[in-house]
Amino acid sequence: MTNKILIIGGTGNIGIELVKLFKNSEEDFQLLARTEARQKEFSDQNLRSIMGEVGDWRSIDNALAGIDTVFLLTSPSPLMLDEHKGVIDRAIKAGVKKIVRLSAEPADANCDMPLYAAHGQADDYLQNSGIDYVILRPHYFMQNTATMHGGFIKDKQMFAQYLGDATIPMIDVEDIALAAFNHF
Repeated sequence: MTNKILIIGGTGNIGIELVKLFKNSEEDFQLLARTEARQKEFSDQNLRSIMGEVGDWRSIDNALAGIDTVFLLTSPSPLMLDEHKGVIDRAIKAGVKKIVRLSAEPADANCDMPLYAAHGQADDYLQNSGIDYVILRPHYFMQNTATMHGGFIKDKQMFAQYLGDATIPMIDVEDIALAAFNHF
């Protein structure tokens, strides 16, 4: 039996790495393309895609038809919670068997930080939905060190943060993608 996979969020840091893993596998997958330009870009890379955008529910219903597993990752936004709930609801209605959702650490529905509260609420919603799920909660991407601190490191030949004795768990986006891939 094949596992038909829909990747929502295949163009960001993690999504790009996940797509690389799928390209080198025998998995039956397609990507959600928000624009015709993006769909052409996918086609030029010999990647199958379907037009759709989270929030345009008719297009999501169409994209979910015949899908067994969904990878769900969207950009942080004030709409994220409603968007993820909408995808979860429609996936269940379409007969999807499993959702692999990228969340964030420290996701907590009661957190004072809106982004982490939204992730926590979306995680809770998925956990209570009745569908099989995997939730990944990475913390700090190692790649952020170069993008956020690269200039300082280059100029000062050092790396420093104002953390005192605190530590930050770092993870490479390739490792996050591999963890997601291993759940399909």
